[in-house]
Amino acid sequence: MRKPYFAIVVVFALALGLQLLLFPLFTRNLNSVNAFLALLVVMALRYKKLGGVICGAALGGLSDILFMQHLGYHGIAFTIVGYLLGLISNKMVIRGLGPVFLFTLLACLLEAGMVTLLYTLFEHALPWSALWPPIAVSCALTPFLAVGLQFVHVKLAGEISQ
Repeated sequence: MRKPYFAIVVVFALALGLQLLLFPLFTRNLNSVNAFLALLVVMALRYKKLGGVICGAALGGLSDILFMQHLGYHGIAFTIVGYLLGLISNKMVIRGLGPVFLFTLLACLLEAGMVTLLYTLFEHALPWSALWPPIAVSCALTPFLAVGLQFVHVKLAGEISQ
């Protein structure tokens, strides 16, 4: 097995490039595919609780800085999601791309629910009819990106069993 640092850097650069350069070309809404959440799922499932919390805090803060006018909503949500995914990966062996798809789908729903709740509590109530289309699109597309990032990470890290 090779050192995973190169794989981490490449997957992070790939997710950052996709989120900032490629996805805005195809969609008007930057939240339609969340590459940072897909990267968080891959890293948290791979590097357990501490890795999940650190990646969650870093990627959530980066997401807040780049995409929201209010700091902290994605940071809190990503940190909690990263911790929960790391906790799950501590308790069970997760192999293959199917669980990555499922956990990304669940993470999308949990993160969207937490950000919506925080935004509703601290800012103003948004109508659900305005929120469900972007959340549905994100939950439909982000798991496929997470599977792709997982595949790239596994190939670059030189791991055979996944």
